[in-house]
Amino acid sequence: MRAQSVRRIRLLIVALVAAAATAFMMIPPAPSVLVVDMDMPYDEVVKRSSYPARANGLSPTADTGFATIDVSEPAVIIKFIDPKHGFELPPTTFAAITFGDAVVGTISTSPMLKPQRFSQAVDVLEQVQTLFKKGGWVPWVGNQNGWYDLSPKGRKTLHAELMRYSQSDQFLDVPKRNLRSLLRIKCVENCDDPDDALFLVDVGIGKKSWYAWDGE
Repeated sequence: MRAQSVRRIRLLIVALVAAAATAFMMIPPAPSVLVVDMDMPYDEVVKRSSYPARANGLSPTADTGFATIDVSEPAVIIKFIDPKHGFELPPTTFAAITFGDAVVGTISTSPMLKPQRFSQAVDVLEQVQTLFKKGGWVPWVGNQNGWYDLSPKGRKTLHAELMRYSQSDQFLDVPKRNLRSLLRIKCVENCDDPDDALFLVDVGIGKKSWYAWDGE
């Protein structure tokens, strides 16, 4: 009887250890951080970021200083640290930072960990749009609709638009600054099924020359 009790205790301990290990593995890792600003030098981005930027992308070339930092695994938080117009985006699985002359030229990301149904994706869109508003960004004068209307009625209209055209874009500026942003929501899967369609939100930041029309 004593031997059986010892065996049962050992089996219980093994089961508890296995359960604890499984639970630990299911806990998502803490996000790393990618710190960027327009015209920030490549080496400063690497130094200030907890994300292993140098190991994920191309180091600056000797002739043009072209470089990239790529994100393809969850979860990474992008901090755009412009003193007046910066913000911290929700965690992402995807981002691409490009450099020219070894300084930041463009920032592209989908601030989501995976595509989501419209109701979840539009909540992210609202969160990001609010960040831009607080940062002093304003709709580009060439926009037809200004800020996204994310009231219940506006969401319904936006959903119908996305089911017809797959994506919707808005462009944002910083007054008296050479900064422009693209804010987009797009359908990426099951786009012919209103109930099962999946969406992503995109954010792009760069100089106005990267998003220029009519000579801007």
